[in-house]
Amino acid sequence: MYHDAEVSGDTTELNIEILKKYLFQAVITEALMTFIVVRNLFFYIIKWAEFHILYQVLNKECKSMITTTHS
Repeated sequence: MYHDAEVSGDTTELNIEILKKYLFQAVITEALMTFIVVRNLFFYIIKWAEFHILYQVLNKECKSMITTTHS
């Protein structure tokens, strides 16, 4: 399937769907909370643009899955 999409030059949509399949909201939230608590970071780190850029570098489809308020 991927090979067929690659041959036709249309892998963008397939890549996006693959990236989305590996995002799990509960796991992302748990990892984020663990990161903040274990490293004694401020909860408002989640409002930093740099923090969101880091997540998007890891998986560009995570934009809507990252908490944006510390309350």
